[in-house]
Amino acid sequence: YITFPVPCYNSAAYMERCIDTLLAGGSQVEIIIVNDGSTDHSAQILREYAAKDSRIIVLEQENSGAGAARNRGILAARGEFISFVDSDDKLLPDAYARLMRVMTDGVDAVCFGTIELRDDREVNSGYFRIPFEGSKTMTDDELLHLSRTVWNKLFRRDIVLADKVLFPERCSFDDNAFTLNYFIRHRNLFFLPDKFYVYYRRKGSLTANAEHHAGGAFEYFKALDAVHAYWG
Repeated sequence: YITFPVPCYNSAAYMERCIDTLLAGGSQVEIIIVNDGSTDHSAQILREYAAKDSRIIVLEQENSGAGAARNRGILAARGEFISFVDSDDKLLPDAYARLMRVMTDGVDAVCFGTIELRDDREVNSGYFRIPFEGSKTMTDDELLHLSRTVWNKLFRRDIVLADKVLFPERCSFDDNAFTLNYFIRHRNLFFLPDKFYVYYRRKGSLTANAEHHAGGAFEYFKALDAVHAYWG
């Protein structure tokens, strides 16, 4: 089954929508929500959900960033597969069955499509385009041109643990390091054009701030430093 690690920081306005879509995946899902020191009423919402559904596990930590929260979720996961979800986004209900059908022996990860929404209108930046369809062993150049977000992909937990692929902490582009470190060694991917992940572009989100802040480039260099350190 699939474990969904979900970092949560002051996500009370979006958390219920996110959880409800993951629960719609059926009985073979595990949802590990890491409350990253929220100061709104996120903790109350999470406690109420966890009390009603055994598929939900809530972990608490002092504010340490999304990377640290995702790492907590990875280490607590029990599912054979891992797929990351941000607390202000959602996964469409039919994603689970489709992903499980294509994650067969010999497939290291699945990459699937993304719906981008800005002000509830669909946009297309081109970054999340699925460049292939079906199984493919990736070359170096193809990997570098693949989107490096983690939430539109399905990974194998045994690979993550065996290779100690974790997120750098306190780094806005932590998913870049994770995906590169995973895919450099495990290149047999399955591409599914279906758009299962709904990504809400919001002003003030961590990603938006990092992309437009003057120090955003330095955050990206921190992610590349993490890749260098992993392979050094």
